[in-house]
Amino acid sequence: IYSDSNAFNNTLLNSTFNESKIIFGSTGANNLTIKWYARVNVINFNGTPIQGVLVNISDVNNNLESSQTTDTQGLTNWSVSTDKVKNLSGDTSYNNHIINISKGSSKFRFSYLINQSMQINVVFDAENPLISFVPPTHSNGNTTYENWAPVNISINESNLANFIYNWNGTNYSFYDDSLVLMMNFNN
Repeated sequence: IYSDSNAFNNTLLNSTFNESKIIFGSTGANNLTIKWYARVNVINFNGTPIQGVLVNISDVNNNLESSQTTDTQGLTNWSVSTDKVKNLSGDTSYNNHIINISKGSSKFRFSYLINQSMQINVVFDAENPLISFVPPTHSNGNTTYENWAPVNISINESNLANFIYNWNGTNYSFYDDSLVLMMNFNN
């Protein structure tokens, strides 16, 4: 690919080529922008598509490139993402892209390298865990004069990643990836 000073700005979309073969004219007054197609497929842990998930794709500079909602198959439409801009001065990368997905109060954010046309598959837990405080936990708003309080929490969540309890501004980790052994002695 040869780009002389009269070529201005050009865009290659979904094009495979040898980048080492790109040559710019001596004035370098033009840009070559490389873009790819991307879409997101959102499923739950059972592999079932999740409809109605908001998916935002932004470049590394946090410029929004796409904002869509998944369809009945858990898919967004194909959108265009900028990989890089090349010119005589060098390359400006727009990767890694930042992908934010949300449904209700469930949110997930991650970065992804989009340097070819692709479908990005995401496993997303859009259901909030069921949490209840059960006896002997004191009722909400109760005042106690002891320097301790019994707390019994029941959590129903099939994909629990961690459990952190905050008491007076201090976080206590009860369950996370550092847990070695957990035993249930309820008979």
